[in-house]
Amino acid sequence: MKTEDDEKIPKNPSSDSSIDSTLGNKLKLEGNVLFQHGSYKKAVEKYKDAITVDPTCSAYHSNLCNCYFKLKLFKEMEEAAETVISMRAAEADESKEHTNSETKKMGVKFVKGHYWLAMSLKHQKKCNRALVIVEEAVHLSPKNTDLKLLHAEIKRKIESHRCKNPNCSSNNSEIDTEIRLMACSRCNDISYCGRKCQKEDWPRHKIRCKANFSHRDNCSNCNTRVSVSQRIRCSACGKEQYCSQKCLEKHKVKHQADCLVFQRFRKPDTVVDNEANLFNQWYDTPETFGSITINELATHAMTKQQFTNKKPNFVVVFEVRLNKNF
Repeated sequence: MKTEDDEKIPKNPSSDSSIDSTLGNKLKLEGNVLFQHGSYKKAVEKYKDAITVDPTCSAYHSNLCNCYFKLKLFKEMEEAAETVISMRAAEADESKEHTNSETKKMGVKFVKGHYWLAMSLKHQKKCNRALVIVEEAVHLSPKNTDLKLLHAEIKRKIESHRCKNPNCSSNNSEIDTEIRLMACSRCNDISYCGRKCQKEDWPRHKIRCKANFSHRDNCSNCNTRVSVSQRIRCSACGKEQYCSQKCLEKHKVKHQADCLVFQRFRKPDTVVDNEANLFNQWYDTPETFGSITINELATHAMTKQQFTNKKPNFVVVFEVRLNKNF
């Protein structure tokens, strides 16, 4: 992760040249060597010893965050990151003699603590608080690509586990990733925690739902309907589809902002594309609503049982397109 002054955040422990060559600095450098060789537990001990020698150096706490992340000790990582933030903030407040440019650089530096704190909270499933922290960091360092991607990842995770009924009481609490939401069977683009919320939200959702359903197979550029045999997808993210290479090129500039984010969350081809290809073999045959059966389709790649067990990722598509329940 790079800040505006090209400081790398999560890659390696920090090695600020401003720190004097004291015992604390010597211990930190020893910890850096251990970290680079994958001895994270031993590196933790070195950084703790350095903190004992010089408890005012935030770099030691930041390096601890890096080790805790590698060891998956997210609670300890959270505490160390909070220490980094508070120490950097105190340093910024005390630097009255700095110019505006120097003060700005100090602000950019301590987004390292925000980054680690947001990461630790995300892994502890405290996504709402993590979103607040990473938004603060983006405000401090708006050109930081890694912060933007982390922000998009956390926001997407929250949205994917949040009931889309705006009046649902569960939206005011932390998201529960263990609860499987129920997708709208018509458009498959919006999810609810239960039938009650879906029914309550239907007056608001029904117009958008019909629009999504009718335009699902249209070209992202010219909006004409595209058959599966003609369909061309964005090779980077796999989300947008086009009727021709010409439309793909025309839409590239408009799409590239979203494309970067979607690439981060795209599932492996073996999971999504194989399922989509299997579905297309069924859906694009002349007998889509007729005599073709699961067994006949399953001979292409798998047994009937394997095919029907593929829930909820794409069997729901069959329920939408063919009004079948498996």
